[in-house]
Amino acid sequence: MIDITKNVPLYQQLKKEILNKIKHRNFKQGDRILPLRKLCLEYNVSHITAEKAIGELVHEGILYKRQGMGTFVVGRKNDTSVKNSFIVGLAIYKLDFITSSFFSRLVKGINGVIYKKNCRLEYYTTNKEYDCFKQGPFYINALEANEIDGLLIGSTGLGVSEMLALRKFSIPIVLLGKPPQGTSLNYVDLGEFEGTCKATEYLVNLNHKRIGFISDPLNSIPALARIKAYKSILKKYHLKYDSKLHCKANYGKEVYHTVQYLLSLKSPPTAIITHDDDMAVEVIDAIKDRGLKVPDDISVIGFNDALNSPQPKPSLTTIRVPIVKMGKLAVEMLLKLMYNEKIKERGITLTPELIIRKSCRRINELIAEKGK
Repeated sequence: MIDITKNVPLYQQLKKEILNKIKHRNFKQGDRILPLRKLCLEYNVSHITAEKAIGELVHEGILYKRQGMGTFVVGRKNDTSVKNSFIVGLAIYKLDFITSSFFSRLVKGINGVIYKKNCRLEYYTTNKEYDCFKQGPFYINALEANEIDGLLIGSTGLGVSEMLALRKFSIPIVLLGKPPQGTSLNYVDLGEFEGTCKATEYLVNLNHKRIGFISDPLNSIPALARIKAYKSILKKYHLKYDSKLHCKANYGKEVYHTVQYLLSLKSPPTAIITHDDDMAVEVIDAIKDRGLKVPDDISVIGFNDALNSPQPKPSLTTIRVPIVKMGKLAVEMLLKLMYNEKIKERGITLTPELIIRKSCRRINELIAEKGK
């Protein structure tokens, strides 16, 4: 039992209690253990303590999690009956992203394939600065310890050096996003470059000359691809790139202050492209707070078509990307590599689609020339 008078951390005592139950076959291989809430009640510990104990056991390969189903016993590390299925790792920048509409769709595409193949999915983070018990174990540790049989890894937060480092591992890896040239990684890309080209060109064709762009603050490969696309369309239509119109911001207050900054410029933008739909909603709110209207005074366009909330008013024009399809194709490619099967192509770029709703409007030539 848990003894608060012992000079042993409570999470370690709880971890030992769970291990003893597995050892004495109270929990057998494949059994679901008690949910966190019931563990807390039974052992009189906090949610953080229970989460940390479970986190260590998952990291050590004693337990595994299935989304929406709970935590289960794997069995002994050298038990061959445990290895009758592959373990697929999914590494993303922050594991709390999983609750977003984007990643829930991505996981839906992945799970639709792996459950049919008798595999299971484990989550990892690509950000080593985060506490592994709050954000999940670090993906490099899993690769070095051979804890997984294949890895799907998001490109957000990864630089060129991290991508090059992936090549030293022998297990199959598929990148979610297009890698830089020279990295030779297998990948499935949503079409970040192509989608941003479509968004920018659409606004240019509506006579917008001063187009603001709020991008991801991380200098990730997808973020850089979008910036490159934005600049390329401006150049195509002989519009000068103005660094004042290109801002980087995180959600919340950063977005609000960024919008206020853009609108306070001597020549403010007549349209704004955002990193994603959730950011676009925040941008619209910040514009309204300024006493302006969308799209009468300024147009706004999102990206992903994967809102975590209902459609704003006016409804959001955006770039729709096939997120479920990305997850499906990526894990199918990974499984072929894991089974030593040939793949037709090492890289797949999906086609994004412009979805026209009511948050953008055409401006007349006089306003356009004034803005220019």
